[in-house]
Amino acid sequence: MFPGMQDNDFKQVVQTTQDGFLYIYNLIQNRKLFKNQSNCPQLDVCLQLALTLEQLGFNGNGASLGWIARSYGISQGAVVSSSQKVIEVIFALQPQLVRWPKEAGQIEIGTGMGLEGFPGCIGFLDGKTIPLLQTPGLDGEVYYDHKKRYSLNVQNVCENFERITALLSGWPGSCADSTIYKRMGLNLRPCNFFSPGQYLLTNSAYPLSLQCIPCYKGAASESRYNRSFNYYLSQSQV
Repeated sequence: MFPGMQDNDFKQVVQTTQDGFLYIYNLIQNRKLFKNQSNCPQLDVCLQLALTLEQLGFNGNGASLGWIARSYGISQGAVVSSSQKVIEVIFALQPQLVRWPKEAGQIEIGTGMGLEGFPGCIGFLDGKTIPLLQTPGLDGEVYYDHKKRYSLNVQNVCENFERITALLSGWPGSCADSTIYKRMGLNLRPCNFFSPGQYLLTNSAYPLSLQCIPCYKGAASESRYNRSFNYYLSQSQV
């Protein structure tokens, strides 16, 4: 796919590196959804994945079906069909790809974080908003976020090896990160996820608990010790 293209150019097109693209391709290429017995064969899975990732990486008019169809020399219907199949297959892989670490994995993560001054930390909690192209038809106003756009909120936990270990998406963009976190299983049933002394590091938008340690804010962040804590937390997150 895109032979001879440099990695930076490749990433601009499909939003990931060539290694990342091949990793996803190898995961999905043999899925049943890409097999059919009709006289009208599907597009190559590699092409279906590429056009889907490119479409997902656009914002606004660039995401139009016509632009993608002309770019790949296919019909608009093929773009829609391919994108739907790729997204469905990747979504079905979520339990395989997004997994909370088992005891051995937690120990490994906690040991690594201990070297950075945070023994027992098994991940970083953060929230992001994903902009929507159009206003949702039902209760659209609740999706209007603080950045003055319509969006969905995504909560995720990422560990120090850059793997996502927990994910919750679908809440309206106007909802505060702390509000959504309070409804996550991590907060409601911490004994199912954390051993004693284990916790997540996060930003000041989240509430303090035994399993959720935010950085200091306001007057509390001005002391020497707390400034140092915030500094090392930010360095670990990077």
